[in-house]
Amino acid sequence: MRLRPLVAKPAGSLLAVRPDGSLLADENRAVHLPSGRPMELGPDPDDGIAALAFTVDGSRLAAGDRTRRVTLWGCDLSDRVDILRDAFPGAPAGSPEEIGSVALSPEDRTFVVGGDEGMLQRWDLGTRRPLGGPLSTPGEAITFLALALDGQTLYASGTHVPVRRYGLDAAHALRRVCVRAGGEGLTQTTWRTYLPDATYGRCAKSASHPPAPVVQAPEHCETS
Repeated sequence: MRLRPLVAKPAGSLLAVRPDGSLLADENRAVHLPSGRPMELGPDPDDGIAALAFTVDGSRLAAGDRTRRVTLWGCDLSDRVDILRDAFPGAPAGSPEEIGSVALSPEDRTFVVGGDEGMLQRWDLGTRRPLGGPLSTPGEAITFLALALDGQTLYASGTHVPVRRYGLDAAHALRRVCVRAGGEGLTQTTWRTYLPDATYGRCAKSASHPPAPVVQAPEHCETS
């Protein structure tokens, strides 16, 4: 088999491939596959890209940079769709935390950002608001993230962090928070902070929560 280079000079060490195999993205451009025809990845980022990830249907690409900003590109990757200015609002003042990984949920409702100092934050893609506080980690760099197809289970790991599994459904979060609260009732404010997807109630009762979202059929992305 004869191999040929698709990118003469990659912009860095990061690569992301659209799930349908039609595009390959690096830190500032994309390449059509299998032709190898290049295209600019929207406006050049002002700061170094540290993480890249496509959605399962390939309709979005997320890029996290070293200033803790997450940029989202749309289907054709020619224009920025949105920019999240600070992926870790819960980080201590003066924290050097930088983005180390990013993952978007298959149902296109949430995304998760991991930091090089151990921060792990889940976000609502529609409102651009954090979903609860930072998830618990060993405090080491999180360099790999993956979300299950139902968007309710997160896997995270790093060079010094064994693979950790997080249940993201509201019932699981309710049990975890209530255990930490010693079974005591939570105020509505605290409830909204840590259990934004669950109906307010008592720890002794199981909270209702929306059914797992159905993954919609992939939208068609023009790649020619």
